[in-house]
Amino acid sequence: MIEKAIKKGHLILTVQDGYVDLSNSTRFRKYLDKANDNNIRSLILDLSRVSYFDSTGLGALTNFHQTIQGKQTIAIVNANEQLGNTLRVTKIDKVIPIFETLDEAFTQLT
Repeated sequence: MIEKAIKKGHLILTVQDGYVDLSNSTRFRKYLDKANDNNIRSLILDLSRVSYFDSTGLGALTNFHQTIQGKQTIAIVNANEQLGNTLRVTKIDKVIPIFETLDEAFTQLT
């Protein structure tokens, strides 16, 4: 479901499934929780392969953000237009920064 890499001191999680919904949101949250165990300051969630993210996925994301607040930074990159609109409408972009590219995230989070 998630490919993990460390680049420029940031943990990058790339969601591979194409969607995050009720069928896999528990597994998604477990991957996020494992990332919290690392001594990484920034976690970048790459959504380039995600076309759909339902409320259970959004809930897992916001709960994780609350868990790491003050300890780590989380950011989102490569969200498609529809997903970006969903993140803005739900105001997730007010608490989790969203960047167009990994390079932009690296620059802003450093």
